[in-house]
Amino acid sequence: MRPAALGVAWGLWLSGTFGAQAAEPGPGFRRVPATISPNGAYVLAWGWREGETLAKIKEWPKDENERPESDKERRKSAEDAFDEKKLENYLVDAVRGRVVAIVPGLDYFDGRRHADLSVVWSADSREAVAICEVRYGCTVAWMRPATRTCLDITGPVKTAARSLLTKEKRLSAYTFAFFDQAVLTGGEFAVEGWARIPKGEADSPDFSSRLCFRVKGDGTKARCVLLSKRTIPDSELRPSSAAELNEVYLQLRATLGRKERAALDKEQRAWLKEHGEASKLDDNVNAPRISYLRARMGGVGEGERMKDEG
Repeated sequence: MRPAALGVAWGLWLSGTFGAQAAEPGPGFRRVPATISPNGAYVLAWGWREGETLAKIKEWPKDENERPESDKERRKSAEDAFDEKKLENYLVDAVRGRVVAIVPGLDYFDGRRHADLSVVWSADSREAVAICEVRYGCTVAWMRPATRTCLDITGPVKTAARSLLTKEKRLSAYTFAFFDQAVLTGGEFAVEGWARIPKGEADSPDFSSRLCFRVKGDGTKARCVLLSKRTIPDSELRPSSAAELNEVYLQLRATLGRKERAALDKEQRAWLKEHGEASKLDDNVNAPRISYLRARMGGVGEGERMKDEG
């Protein structure tokens, strides 16, 4: 065999041997099924282009015979793309399988540690707000598929929440999380915010807020305008210990990785199955569970965590 032919054969052998282990071979995207719109027309995805135009990148084919290590390989590929600032989130036409636009600011991919993606659509599927929660922070994006408008609105949302804390001396130490978004009509949406100092002292107050906005314009002219803001008093935020229990559970969940969240969900369902009805009527039933969850959220070590007496 001539050297050139030998080189081709060697290259093919390498491709067949090692190329099959690559989780994602090149430009493409993978859908996040939980983000699909009510009418089934749009869905969010993550992937990378590597110089290709949006029109040319295709959905990675589903591996019907995925090996046990496939998830690890896919996560490694996504982590590498994230580290190299190549990873992107996309708004995808779910029917045609084509990318409509880049969704800026989210940086989400399946398997990212301490990350969760929540997307809420308007009832008519015309607009949506996406929140990507990561450890000690989150990002927020607005989408209007018909005009291919996708806007990173983390800045104005965080600025509005921060403005409610101007009297706090340790303002720079606070981290912000946003959740429970509601998408109305005409570009209006609302989110609830939560500000706290990570692992702060017991006397460091937490703040909850309700913020309302409107996105005006489309495309590059789109901008997010604040309509109203207010701090939510404890009496409104926690009308009962049952609501407080749910809030603390969600706050803890947002700080955990995927496997840890699944374990917490299983644990919480079992607790509610045993105490659910009583917890709605008697606040004392919830107190030990709330204390336990708060202890975990405060970063107490496994050996020091309070026992769940409930």
